Amino acid sequence: YPKGVIFGKEWESHIQKSKVTEYNERTSDNKKELDALLMTRTNERTADDIP
Repeated sequence: YPKGVIFGKEWESHIQKSKVTEYNERTSDNKKELDALLMTRTNERTADDIP
């Protein structure tokens, strides 16, 4: 029975780890897109501001 509990906890943490990894990957992808958007906007704004 204790083995089952340990296995359950290990399995749980494994699922959580993979979810966290998945979340981090998705977040970093979104961050890259956001950064790219911000850079583009900044460049456009700078170009517009130059008389």
